Amino acid sequence: IQLSETIRLNLREIHLQPVTAFQEERFQSLMQAHHYLGALPKIGHTLWYVASWAGEWVVLLSFSAAAWKCGARDAWIGWTLQQRCGRLNFLAQNRRFLILPGEREPNLASRVLGLCAQRHCRLGGGSRFGSRGPRGGW
Repeated sequence: IQLSETIRLNLREIHLQPVTAFQEERFQSLMQAHHYLGALPKIGHTLWYVASWAGEWVVLLSFSAAAWKCGARDAWIGWTLQQRCGRLNFLAQNRRFLILPGEREPNLASRVLGLCAQRHCRLGGGSRFGSRGPRGGW
């Protein structure tokens, strides 16, 4: 959608939902056309989300399992090899984040990422792929 100067997107009206099997082709097509890295296939533990306003898609997101090894992350967290093996399933990697063309609303990205965090915590983390834990994961 193209927002005119007189119509402002109400960030409280943004809704975040997982992409359904029926919507996957559209999601991939938009990601391929508008993200500078293109689309990604679903491989392994992958979740795609769409944020919409007034029924129109405004943001696309893709999350997947965290990389097995990431020196900077592992050093920052400070975990041992044993801890990493036991806790890596509580992390997710944001693979793609795309604000669709025509959307230039201040704080839109922050609102959508906040909705992702809320959704994740509400689901208890890990419930989608069998991981268990009070925080983190999917």
